[in-house]
Amino acid sequence: MANDKNLKHFGKEKPVLTHEQAVEYGMRGKIASDKAKAEKKKMAELVKLALEQSLIDKNGNKIEYKGAVANKLVMKMLGGDLKAIELGLKLIGEMPSEKTEITGANGSPIVAPVLNIIPVKPENND
Repeated sequence: MANDKNLKHFGKEKPVLTHEQAVEYGMRGKIASDKAKAEKKKMAELVKLALEQSLIDKNGNKIEYKGAVANKLVMKMLGGDLKAIELGLKLIGEMPSEKTEITGANGSPIVAPVLNIIPVKPENND
């Protein structure tokens, strides 16, 4: 958990990082990020592999794990679980897209200034 003892106060109590220190910290961050991405990718592959498996129910019917997961999701949706409903609608593409309106401080629309750039020919100093 972050607290004052383990936080780095750049430019305040401690001196600003040198270029070499910044490069070193950046490299450490990249290595950690790459490791986390690789672990996440491996986990996704393992879940996909597991969902491709199947089992035999008590009646001798073959049930795929994907189907069992889908059935469980539908049962939760029918039970009124809002998170399950949202996930189910997203999966089938029926979730309405969210729209965000950005306005100025007084609620009026933000108008970007239009800049007219007129090219000027350089003078020949022959």
